[in-house]
Amino acid sequence: DVELVGNVCVDGEDAPLIGNGFTLTTNRTILEDADATTFLAQNDLLKHRTLTPDGLSLRIQVGFSCALRSGNESEDLRNNVEKFITGLDQLVFASVDKRLFLRRSMDEEAMEKQRQNFNDLSRSAIQYKDFAELNSYRGLASNNKDDSDDQKMVPIVRITRDGTKYSRLRKILDVTVPAVFGDAPSVLYDRLEEGLRRRISAMTDVMLLESASQGVVLPTVSHVFLPAGWSCFLHLETPLCCEANQHKSRGVLSTVKGDYTYYHYMQDGIDDAGWGCAYRSLQSIWSWYIHNGFTDKPVPTHLDIQKCLVEIKDKEEKFIGSRQWIGSTEIGFVLDHMLGIESRYIITNSGSEVPERARELMVHFQTVGSPVMIGGAQLAHTILGVDFDEDSGECSFLVLDPHYTGSEDLKTILSKGWCAWKSPSFWRTEHFYNMVLPQIPPNVL
Repeated sequence: DVELVGNVCVDGEDAPLIGNGFTLTTNRTILEDADATTFLAQNDLLKHRTLTPDGLSLRIQVGFSCALRSGNESEDLRNNVEKFITGLDQLVFASVDKRLFLRRSMDEEAMEKQRQNFNDLSRSAIQYKDFAELNSYRGLASNNKDDSDDQKMVPIVRITRDGTKYSRLRKILDVTVPAVFGDAPSVLYDRLEEGLRRRISAMTDVMLLESASQGVVLPTVSHVFLPAGWSCFLHLETPLCCEANQHKSRGVLSTVKGDYTYYHYMQDGIDDAGWGCAYRSLQSIWSWYIHNGFTDKPVPTHLDIQKCLVEIKDKEEKFIGSRQWIGSTEIGFVLDHMLGIESRYIITNSGSEVPERARELMVHFQTVGSPVMIGGAQLAHTILGVDFDEDSGECSFLVLDPHYTGSEDLKTILSKGWCAWKSPSFWRTEHFYNMVLPQIPPNVL
């Protein structure tokens, strides 16, 4: 499932792949031995370049549910998954507010209209940052005038009296695919359908493996489908992470669940050095809710945040357009008013008390998983994780620093400590600190 973004040359011969931009050089021995160290040494460009692909991210969620008979779970799971895959062509994807619509068969006029709508959104968009969420529907009628194949709305009732016990399996299949400028609606539909096929196939393989080894069907963790064209993240960014100094855990390691975007000083053409750190921490937190499917509202700008605080009467009108900093309380207000997200707060009287709240942070990351904003000494930081030894009380904190002013160079960010594990001494004893622990939206499991 990996599509290379460059050409491959193995033992002096070009592999039958077509790529753009560069050539990867290797040999059969390196590939057979999975010798990543030598491979990276031969292809130095992989370690020092980053690539942000253009395009819009399309996200769908499709429910899968089936009944499993006790003792026949594997057979029933296979049969229901096969039926689900067979019926994928019946799915319809739409977003009313963005005027997007995709189905298996569309007339030329509808195709051209949707092509234009998708192009308007994908033009200048950046994958993994700009999202469009599509609702999923199942069509009950065929696309032609002959309705012989249409699904009839007739309830089917099965009554069994053989004492068989059933269990119900429910799963939300979450798929994210790119929509690049110029993509035809039919291509986008195929991409979404392929994402669902891969997702449910991967889920089934894991569950059948668990069933064979333990005799029961266990739920499986769902991961985002990365389609062709996104392999650049694996090729060009993962090696940088591998080169970073690895943290040696001293206790229970609890970190943010899911993806987020790093917001820091000087981004988006805004010179906010010296006053915008809390704004940037809020933006990083907001991005977590976007990446993990809780909202499709765009990350608010500094001006949006200021207008919100004036609207709820927390600030005066002159606050709009100013360079005044905000704190943990204001971040909680904005999340509540603009996103409907409630927050818990941890208040300390000194930086020496922050390590005493490590257990609470551990529970937060294990149960909720959102980034935590911490403010004190007129500075704001984002806590992404905690390493806590329950026996000794020793701890350290994974801190994302919004005060960084450089370019999006992951190697510099990691090597210079802008995202790094910090000891308790990082928090100054002469200042108090407040922490904002954003919660999961209501009615979400």
